[in-house]
Amino acid sequence: MKAPSMTPLKKQITSSFIFLLLSITFTFAGEPSQDLTKKYLAQKDSIKVQSEKAQDLISKAHNDFDAGFYKKAEVNHRNGRALEQDAKVLEQQLAKQLLHVFTNQIKNLSNENFEIRRSASNNLQRLGPEILPLLHELNLKDIDPETNARIKGLLVSFKNIEIDKLGRFLQWAKTATASSQYTHLDWSAKQSTGKPDTHHAGDLTTAWAPKATDAGKEWLELTFGRAIYPVAVRIHETYNPGAVIKVESRDEKGKLHTLWEGKDPTRLAPAFFEVTVPKDLTKIKTSIIRITLDTKAVAGWNEIDAVQLIGLP
Repeated sequence: MKAPSMTPLKKQITSSFIFLLLSITFTFAGEPSQDLTKKYLAQKDSIKVQSEKAQDLISKAHNDFDAGFYKKAEVNHRNGRALEQDAKVLEQQLAKQLLHVFTNQIKNLSNENFEIRRSASNNLQRLGPEILPLLHELNLKDIDPETNARIKGLLVSFKNIEIDKLGRFLQWAKTATASSQYTHLDWSAKQSTGKPDTHHAGDLTTAWAPKATDAGKEWLELTFGRAIYPVAVRIHETYNPGAVIKVESRDEKGKLHTLWEGKDPTRLAPAFFEVTVPKDLTKIKTSIIRITLDTKAVAGWNEIDAVQLIGLP
């Protein structure tokens, strides 16, 4: 009895998996090159694309099933699950290489050539906060002063970024601007950066407030340390909440995309108003979030203490 032949899509999935696996293996098997970090990040992006294709196939399978196309649903579901499993194997393979890439760049931080040292520092920055646990394991006492300073600089740059169990980056804003601010220090746009530090409801100087109350539309634009694919935005409202009417992201070309628009349901403060990013917009990378308020919607000062951007690298 002949074995059943693979569908064209299944052949494509299998060949893509083998190519990626071999690519990962041979990229990191030999002596590291100057492009080691670039190749690692490229492989990571390829796996992300493969995971997205898997989810699209599984979603199509559910839609086909609901529409009564049972055979088509079965094929899409099977191929989607196979692609999903392949992506997980590739992720495990690539995860093992992170230590190798990291170690190589740390070693280059002490290289006699200044350009190599600077390149290594930039490459470590590009790897992002997922190297934080590895950085914390380093014994800085045994490292020369320049390398020590570069590593401490990396730790500072990742200060406002955390990683959750799902591998998502949780960032607090690094800088902020606004349509207006009450003063240049207290209640300024800068007060909305970093982690929440206004822990009680009230008209407190540690949150941003516009220049005037009940003046109509005002905006707050925040920049985060790393561009990511957004999945959620959390706004910490600390006084007279409920005035937010729009949340947008700015892509890497400067174009604004509406993540949410409507009536802010927040009624009590302090509280987080969380916006879930529509699926089609999770594929547009961003490091900038703009929040628009209608200050006439809720009387009094409408104040925001902090904003968190959640997404995938």
